[in-house]
Amino acid sequence: DTLLLDVRKQEELDKDKLTEVLTNRVHIPLQLLAERIDELDKDKHYYTLCGSGVRATIAASILEGAGIESSVILGGMMAINKSGKFE
Repeated sequence: DTLLLDVRKQEELDKDKLTEVLTNRVHIPLQLLAERIDELDKDKHYYTLCGSGVRATIAASILEGAGIESSVILGGMMAINKSGKFE
């Protein structure tokens, strides 16, 4: 019952070839999250993801304010890309 909440901008997704291998992903850019919060299932746990972890942390705060559980993926896509696990 967990989902990945990707808060990157569409332009970032288009440039990142790893985006397509991420499963159970919901994409809502951070700047739209507050107005689209009702699209998220409050019974799910979300892992928030962005490029570096900064926006993911902000997103987690927004989710907490809406009563939605979440965890931040520290380091974001930069850390995932550096890990080499998806290459």
